Amino acid sequence: MLLLVELGYGQTDREAFINDLIAQMTLQEKVGQMTNLGLTALVEGGFWTATDSLVLDEALMKTYLQRYAVGSIQGKGVYPPTQHEWQRLTATVQAYAKEHSRLGIPLLIGIDAVHGAHYTANATTFPHQLGLGASFNTSLVQDIGAATSQNLLASGIQWNFAPVLDLAWQPLWGRIEETFSADPHVVATLGAAFVKGAQQTYQQQRVAACLKHWVGYSFPFSGKDRSPIHLSPIDVQQFFMPPFKSAITAGASSVMLNSGALNGVPGHVDAEGLAQLKEEWGFSGFVVSDWDDLTKLVDVHRVAADYKEATRQAVMAGMDMCMVPYDSTFSVALVELVQEGAVPMARIDDAVRRILRVKYDIGSWEAPVEMELNSYADLALQAATESMVLLKNEGALPLAAQEKVVVAGPGAHSVTALQGPWSRTWKGDDTSYNHPAAKTLVEALTALDVDATFLPGAGYDTLGAISQEDFAAADKIILVLGEEPVTEKASDIHDLNLPVAQQALVQRAALTGKPIVVVLLQGRPRLMAAIEPVTSAVVHGFYPGQYGGIALARLLTGQANFSAKLPYTYPKHHGSLKGYPYRMADHLDQQFGLSGYAPQWPFGYGQSYTTFEYHNFQCSDTLVGLDRSLSCHVTVTNTGDRAGKEVVQWYYQDEIASVTPVEWRLVGYEKIALLPGQEKEVAFALPASQLQLVNRKAAWVWEPGYGKIGVGPDSKTLDTHRFWLDVNTE
Repeated sequence: MLLLVELGYGQTDREAFINDLIAQMTLQEKVGQMTNLGLTALVEGGFWTATDSLVLDEALMKTYLQRYAVGSIQGKGVYPPTQHEWQRLTATVQAYAKEHSRLGIPLLIGIDAVHGAHYTANATTFPHQLGLGASFNTSLVQDIGAATSQNLLASGIQWNFAPVLDLAWQPLWGRIEETFSADPHVVATLGAAFVKGAQQTYQQQRVAACLKHWVGYSFPFSGKDRSPIHLSPIDVQQFFMPPFKSAITAGASSVMLNSGALNGVPGHVDAEGLAQLKEEWGFSGFVVSDWDDLTKLVDVHRVAADYKEATRQAVMAGMDMCMVPYDSTFSVALVELVQEGAVPMARIDDAVRRILRVKYDIGSWEAPVEMELNSYADLALQAATESMVLLKNEGALPLAAQEKVVVAGPGAHSVTALQGPWSRTWKGDDTSYNHPAAKTLVEALTALDVDATFLPGAGYDTLGAISQEDFAAADKIILVLGEEPVTEKASDIHDLNLPVAQQALVQRAALTGKPIVVVLLQGRPRLMAAIEPVTSAVVHGFYPGQYGGIALARLLTGQANFSAKLPYTYPKHHGSLKGYPYRMADHLDQQFGLSGYAPQWPFGYGQSYTTFEYHNFQCSDTLVGLDRSLSCHVTVTNTGDRAGKEVVQWYYQDEIASVTPVEWRLVGYEKIALLPGQEKEVAFALPASQLQLVNRKAAWVWEPGYGKIGVGPDSKTLDTHRFWLDVNTE
């Protein structure tokens, strides 16, 4: 607040300060605040060229930062700048904006930092959100949010396009690794935790979180990115919106729009949805478009005849800032629309007020933070360790001392396979920028004195000359499979099965008769029904980040224990993709029985090197009222000979409802640590607020009737208690 105090404004004078600014602003200055440009629109050599040097062009800065009064920039060039290069870039553009604009309003500088400050050279990358979802560890996610923001602030960046709050319902969709889970409760709790961590204040400044993508973006019918989405209003309200509401309640500053069209309405012109966000929920931050999506309203969605009409529709629907990102087209169009009376000044002032409010709250007028990058190595290693799920183990793990292992597969000796997309570069497949502390699985096993031999030649889609004889010297075989890092449209696939070459690698190894451990480094559940029977162990590693190789080696050797659980259902067949949350009709079989849906592994499932027993499950009553919670407890005992962590999962089932209820839905979870022989009583209170449903009019209601609460280690292994929900408040 130091600089604002010098300007005569106190701690509680935010709205007065903003109103005074708006009163002084010209139309162009207001529209400039609503304009977001790509950083490379300001550099020499054209927009985003392969030889991009990120040398700022003063003539371009004069055009956009002075003439058009642009208020926000984002992104980077081809390569990841170092922290000190980021500091130079951000300081230079900030100084230019403050010195050459009439009112000296600071820029809002944004970046994608979806698993750490991954667009800064040598900044630590954490597991992608899906792996964090598998951890079921809210405090860990909050710490990662804070760590990410500290490293962004060290680079002069104050706006992060994260967290992703989409649901992992469509396994074909190639951005699932960016989501936390298929379960809305997990996404809501972890999303709120990330926001709380990410928006902490350091030296008068903080980072603004940006929730994405409002709303339904992750459920394209075809599975292809940015393709049409078909969701009932009931599912939108009951499942897809609550995570956003939770994160907004936690204080999130901004929201990014959905690039697709939900039930025929593109996200950028969804006035009804944005009215719910802003008016019904009271969201006071701003809403930003995604990359160049107003152009797509014309060329792809075809709801506007030209860019100017697309601009009018989006701004009037509630979009406050446009990620243009190349030039002045949005600014020119919007100024003309206001001058013509097609967009009222009140709508412009509302958008600008929301943007300035965020800039004020994050300390944009204060002196830049002075700090160096922090490695957060311990945090990243813990996160990677807690993110990997042991799905199968028939005695092959942990690796025994003195065993000889042969390690093969496209991810066996690769850092990029561990980091996944959005790592230094957009696709994350460029090895030029790997962190020097990162180790591949082969390197990490060798560092632990495991007798590990790497067998090269197997790619994501190629098998090479690997033969059965190549595995002859092994006691056990480790095959690291999955999919090459890629995201957005480039991640579209037509077949969810693991590539044929990788399946052939497993079958060739199986001819030896030796135990096979399959490790999956992938952003979605690639099907493995054809090869799972010949494996002795399966580990779902997701994309665990730069310390993933070390974490994986420690897990495979038993120096660490598995504790993660599946954040989605792992399907078995390409034609049976409906996953959690299940409805009873999902189980119908060809004989009209209820055995028709048998996934590879259910939601919430995950093994450990120890065993846990649930007993003494009790609840306080058989009645729940609107002002009366149901108190339950269960005792969990570590019955094995190793220390371990268990995710205790609480589920709710509505027996009968006016709309078809889900079979079970998660309403709570707690991760506990137990030593061998140790037991712990885990308590849970089920409030009536968790028992609402969305009815046929898409309204939240309580309905009286019987329900069940269940507790267990996964969504299919539950002890249950039946109760009655009484909605009579008289």
